[in-house]
Amino acid sequence: THDWPNTTISGDGGGVANAGSNRGASTLLYTGSGSGSFISARSTAQFTMRDISVIYNNASFTGTLIDCAGYAIPNAETTNPTFINVNMGSDQSLYSTAAAMLSLDACLNSVVEGCHIAGALVGIYVLAHTSVGGNVNTLVRSTAFGPGITQSGICNPAFNTTVLNCVFENTPFAVSVDSADSAQQISGFTFAGNWCGD
Repeated sequence: THDWPNTTISGDGGGVANAGSNRGASTLLYTGSGSGSFISARSTAQFTMRDISVIYNNASFTGTLIDCAGYAIPNAETTNPTFINVNMGSDQSLYSTAAAMLSLDACLNSVVEGCHIAGALVGIYVLAHTSVGGNVNTLVRSTAFGPGITQSGICNPAFNTTVLNCVFENTPFAVSVDSADSAQQISGFTFAGNWCGD
């Protein structure tokens, strides 16, 4: 079953209003620690976030800021998650301790557009599970990664992932593959018009 059907979390603007704080016009601030997630929207349908900043301010947080992963069983994938103009990072850009800013593990038809993603080991974590056919059709467009990404902007791009017109700033790798993960599969990957620097 899919929880949170057709849920939208919308703010007044995800752009960084104060560069010193990394906060936008609307900000959700996570102060917790541990390896869990701040926002869990697992196994959802049409979950959307737009025009908002989501940040953490605890160096002991090592989890995933926004977790939209599906479950690796049939009919439990997350479908159509969408993120538009969402700023994801740490308060005052101080930390890079989170494992990932966004998990799209076992998601179908994901869109990430016009976002800023920083302050973690990995910006977007994606994984394909061959047993259930996810992750399929991920579009990442006009999104800025870094600074403060210590591993890669996107990890495990899975099936039919398209990355267009993005910026990877102070990010060791734009895309990486976790070869130790036996569920990881990649095919149909497109990477075009992106800038990678510093």
